[in-house]
Amino acid sequence: IDYITEQTVENVPASVQYSYNQSSWTNGTNAKLTLTPGQNVYFRNVSSPSDVSTLTVPARSAAPAFAIDFLNERTSTAVSSAYQYSLNVNMTSSVTGTGQPATVTPGTTLYIREIATASKFASEKQALAVPSRPAAPAIGVDFVNLTTNVVVTSSQLVSINSNMSGANLGNGTKIALSPGNDLYIRQKGTSSQFASEI
Repeated sequence: IDYITEQTVENVPASVQYSYNQSSWTNGTNAKLTLTPGQNVYFRNVSSPSDVSTLTVPARSAAPAFAIDFLNERTSTAVSSAYQYSLNVNMTSSVTGTGQPATVTPGTTLYIREIATASKFASEKQALAVPSRPAAPAIGVDFVNLTTNVVVTSSQLVSINSNMSGANLGNGTKIALSPGNDLYIRQKGTSSQFASEI
């Protein structure tokens, strides 16, 4: 078995027949045979059909079980070089783990699997559904009092910078505003939810 390409190592010649159930036989085509993990293949020479050999094809291992670290927007554990991940279900443009957590993007699905080796098939794929980022908090301007129109709670971050650098937590009061100077506010992340839009 070539576990990486999921084929037989050798070409199956026309003088050899193969079967998956020993009742229906197909002649080889001088090409490698594609294998299905967990499905054995039986072979026999056309000249001696009673002599059957079995190629035992192991099953594919179970999908990994990575989780999300919402506060840091990455997987909660490191992804070693034994794994690869991709935003595409067919694993195109996949990235091999580096021993660090993998970055996750809100609103996408990250597909992760253990890479095939010389002795085992690639594992099943984990579809890690990454929730969308929550909407920005609905906070407006109290033009009469030059403050926010609602209190800013300790679960919200406030900054004078659009990238949220230097942000501080709200303190449960309305925030004083300075005309002409923007204020940036977002709900902070939790163990089960990403930080909101700004």
